[in-house]
Amino acid sequence: MSTLHTNSAPETVTRLIDMDLDPFTFADALLGILAQRLGRRLCGEYKVPYEPDEAELETFLRLYGPQWEEDGIDPVNMTLFQGTVCEVCNGSGYKDRVGLHELLVNDDEVRRTIQKGGAVEEIRDAGIKGGMRTLMQDGLMKCLQGVTDLRNVQAVCGS
Repeated sequence: MSTLHTNSAPETVTRLIDMDLDPFTFADALLGILAQRLGRRLCGEYKVPYEPDEAELETFLRLYGPQWEEDGIDPVNMTLFQGTVCEVCNGSGYKDRVGLHELLVNDDEVRRTIQKGGAVEEIRDAGIKGGMRTLMQDGLMKCLQGVTDLRNVQAVCGS
């Protein structure tokens, strides 16, 4: 177990290989990589549900990626949340932090991609096929749960 500063779990693979790790040995030894970010949690006292407008809905779906439908996201009945000004959060709309996570689990496809020297995008795609949810996707799912908001996820994960 170790820590390394990268933007995503798949980027960690390429960073380590750039540090002269043997791709074959590394791919066989790897169990998984967890990337994480801290975001702002909506204040639970007075958060308000709302239906996103067309532009916000398009942004949400674009950021989530093409697998939004297979992940059960319903754009017709989507509800997001926003914080409001209250004494509990000192008027910010946020209180506390929430973790956003991306877990790349090594499976046969990820292993083969690493061994052949695949690019970050190829490793990410192999991870997603194996069930990985990206940092952005995890953040957006937390938007749907009312834990945080779209603006915060975009700030933390980049858009």
